[in-house]
Amino acid sequence: MKRARALVNALLVVTPALLAGCATSALEVPHARPVERALSPQPDVALGRWVAEHVQPGRDGLSGAYPVATGQEALALRLAMIHRAERSLDLQYYIWRPDASGRLLLDALAQAACRGVRVRLLLDDWGTRPPDAELARLQALPHFHVRLFNPLPVRVWRGLGMLLQPDLGHRRMHNKLVLADGHVALVGGRNVGDEYFDRLADLAFSDLDMLVAGAVTPALADSFDAYWNSPHAVALRADDTVSPAANCAVLRTAPEQGHLPARLRRVPVQSLADPPDKIDLAPGTHPHSIGARLSEALGGVAHDLVLISPYFVPGEEGVAQIQALTAAGVRVRIVTNSLAATDVPIVHAGYARYREALLASGAELYETRADSPRRRVAQSVGGSSRVSLHAKAMIVDGRRLYVGSMNLDPRSLHINTENGVLLDDPGLAGRLVQDLERAQADRLYRLSLTDGQLSWHAADGRIAATSEPDVSWWQRLKLRLLSLFAVERLL
Repeated sequence: MKRARALVNALLVVTPALLAGCATSALEVPHARPVERALSPQPDVALGRWVAEHVQPGRDGLSGAYPVATGQEALALRLAMIHRAERSLDLQYYIWRPDASGRLLLDALAQAACRGVRVRLLLDDWGTRPPDAELARLQALPHFHVRLFNPLPVRVWRGLGMLLQPDLGHRRMHNKLVLADGHVALVGGRNVGDEYFDRLADLAFSDLDMLVAGAVTPALADSFDAYWNSPHAVALRADDTVSPAANCAVLRTAPEQGHLPARLRRVPVQSLADPPDKIDLAPGTHPHSIGARLSEALGGVAHDLVLISPYFVPGEEGVAQIQALTAAGVRVRIVTNSLAATDVPIVHAGYARYREALLASGAELYETRADSPRRRVAQSVGGSSRVSLHAKAMIVDGRRLYVGSMNLDPRSLHINTENGVLLDDPGLAGRLVQDLERAQADRLYRLSLTDGQLSWHAADGRIAATSEPDVSWWQRLKLRLLSLFAVERLL
């Protein structure tokens, strides 16, 4: 017994030192570096000429905007921006899967760096991404710079880092941004991966990005710089075993060049983003969080509110706010995933607690059908697969539209960092509302509450189910069990 206790004590002493070595070996010291800023946009580059032609920037402060609903177009636009960039590419992502889509885009970025474009790639350390060794090889390319946000203390197994420092590990950078030459940007809900670009046969994420150009891009650049220069953004040490020239010489040629849209709407666009130091403060206490800024920017709701979020956990306070709106005559429509459609069942367990209260408050509640035709909230494409809603949007009074990375749950509002854009345009907002109404035909269930009984209705009004539709009894049982352990503030 004494020997066992001595061994445990020795491990407690030695393990922190070993973990510290694992934590620092692959990372640079963040305070020993100069501040880096976005390169100023130049009008004589290809993207500058494209913006001048399609946005016609002037003194009116308007930006060009273009909604990107299909995964195929979302990938094509990213490739187009990368291939046309001549000076700089700044990218910020929570998930960058090392699959076919992720490698295609990394190859395109590497080629851009080898032709002289400054590439800055900022990835969350906990989100799925290429391994450290692969990112270190990219870091060795000329003009290619990689940083990880809020790196976990253990590099050999990040799960152990999450277990050792859960408070640190739960604070993640959920932002999504591509900014090319300071002229054109993509923001929205999509991560990088095959499922986000309609390249998987059995799963399709229904998602939404917004391409913007013109007056709003300097604010997007400032937001990226704040994260890039944050002490939480730490660079990987470059792999110096292969020369930069040799690295560039073996690059594969990306077979896809992508395309840019032929027409953009000129509208007022505002950038909204959490400051990176949000993760330093207690959850929900940052005075300039995106939730607070979005509430202020949206102002009062007069008659109509549409909330689209794959993970929707309103809490008692959110339910009370929705009840106050409906009592004032505002029509409130909420679109989220059904249990069969969600990719995070424990969040659905947190949401399910509030369905009856939401319906009793007068809100309209819709859930995505997992067996629906493979279509988007804003545009249809062919094929079929399991569909999961991943778009995050708000539409106020048919004219003000938010598109970004923020889900309507406690994690997005209080724990993670998020970003997005707010547009004031009846055309774009109205189009999304109309497409949502068309989606009710075959892509959404409408829920109702009668005598305390939940029902899921098909488009013709018939009751399709009186318990979680399109799932087995075992999945329903697991949902009940998950609801016992779901910690709402972490959902």
